[in-house]
Amino acid sequence: FDAVATPENGVDPKDPQTVARMTELWFLFCLLWTVGITVDEPGRMAMDSLFREMDGQIPGKGLVYDCFVDPKKKSWAPWDERVNHQWRPSFDQPFYKLFVPTVDTVRYSSVLHMLVKAKRHTLVTGESGVAKSS
Repeated sequence: FDAVATPENGVDPKDPQTVARMTELWFLFCLLWTVGITVDEPGRMAMDSLFREMDGQIPGKGLVYDCFVDPKKKSWAPWDERVNHQWRPSFDQPFYKLFVPTVDTVRYSSVLHMLVKAKRHTLVTGESGVAKSS
């Protein structure tokens, strides 16, 4: 939590209008990406229901895992907004070097970036094909 609850992420004690809401959003985000990420697919559905009960402003499309905290909007936003939809492969690059931006690669690389920036040790686990290498 302390890695993301920063003024640049909207948690600014000098802004009494939004500090409580942004603290709540980042707390839920951190809860989701620590405890909530360890569950299987049926568990994700249950976590989605639980988080929607806690915060009625989570966008309705997809699961709560498909959203991030947008400090500029001061609300939840879909990860899809961060995907470069204009990306096209470079034909002079070998196939194995291509890194295709998807919701999964953006989501996992963003979360990992937050943890690395905060100098937190991180271990990414999961089945084959779940974007661990992103």
